[in-house]
Amino acid sequence: MVRAAHRVRRENSHQPRRIGALAVVALLFIGSIQIIPPARPAHAVISTDHTTFWNTVLLDTYRQLRLDPASPTRISRSGAIMHVAMYDAANSVLCARLAADCLGQPYVIRVPGSGDFHTALDYAAYTALTNLYPAGQFPALATFFQDKLAEAQDGIPSSPEQAAGRSVGEQAARAILQDRANDGADAPMSYTFDGVPGAHQQIGGNPPVTPQWGALQPFAMTSGATPTTPTWHPASGAHSPASARPPTRTPTAGSGSACTGISMPTAC
Repeated sequence: MVRAAHRVRRENSHQPRRIGALAVVALLFIGSIQIIPPARPAHAVISTDHTTFWNTVLLDTYRQLRLDPASPTRISRSGAIMHVAMYDAANSVLCARLAADCLGQPYVIRVPGSGDFHTALDYAAYTALTNLYPAGQFPALATFFQDKLAEAQDGIPSSPEQAAGRSVGEQAARAILQDRANDGADAPMSYTFDGVPGAHQQIGGNPPVTPQWGALQPFAMTSGATPTTPTWHPASGAHSPASARPPTRTPTAGSGSACTGISMPTAC
């Protein structure tokens, strides 16, 4: 019994050594394991749709303008041109895919051929903005637009589809820019203060901006003299505009389209 007890004590005395050896082996094993982080996407795609993205770019552009370029009349014209370019680009791509998917009649142009939908929107907006705010006059905006185009295109691989979408967007933008080239926005404008009650009065010594803007070629009416007062329809109890753009240039949703009722789809 004495020998047995001695043998038990001797075996128990070796257990801490065994546990320590196992701990060392475990640490060595863990140290040899390479921690592999989860895979990250190759491209950081913008979180919003491309129409909303470029509308935000447009608003940020307005915030960087000063004096005459920042006047409500001029920025509203710029916004209309950019969005018309994007509409015609989107409509062109969708019509090329399937006639029933057309958004409606083109505002200026229906570019033949298809392409990447988002790229068409991106280059329509970018081409319009860079022409409306050229780098020679707005150097800070030139860099801003380039950065935003790169951000919008991040995640869209270079391909024939992407190149075709770029061509559609650029052509749509050039078409509306040409359409508005002589719309009267650059006509000499002057205003004589006459002091008559109800007339515009000079405040702070600054000249009035775009005082003759009423002569500008309208976007949706046949002329600046067309009545704009809404008419009242007692039977329906609703207002409707007194005039509208000629039907041949009024965007209407295509029947049977998956995009019916959408003025500017994000990915139809």
